[in-house]
Amino acid sequence: IQDIIAHVDAVQKCTKYFLLSFRDANRQELFLTNPHNEIMLTEFCRDYPVILNFQWNKNNLLPIIEKYNPFGVNLIGSSEERTGVKDFDFLNDMVELLEM
Repeated sequence: IQDIIAHVDAVQKCTKYFLLSFRDANRQELFLTNPHNEIMLTEFCRDYPVILNFQWNKNNLLPIIEKYNPFGVNLIGSSEERTGVKDFDFLNDMVELLEM
């Protein structure tokens, strides 16, 4: 994350927010379970407008938001089941958690 912060400092004047993503849930979990990374991510979210694009589920959404207090979160729904048909149950569940 130190490399990320150095890059962010270099471009912060020409951007509105930063999107932090992980390719998969395993990498995300490895990152978040490292105490050093947790401290740095807390500071990163405190000092910059960070949107977290994580692998969200009902168990991790609220604890991560409460812990890191990001500028925002990016929720991604499922793929289309077929053209024009999409299941929004996951997004509805996540939004309900956020409304509490």
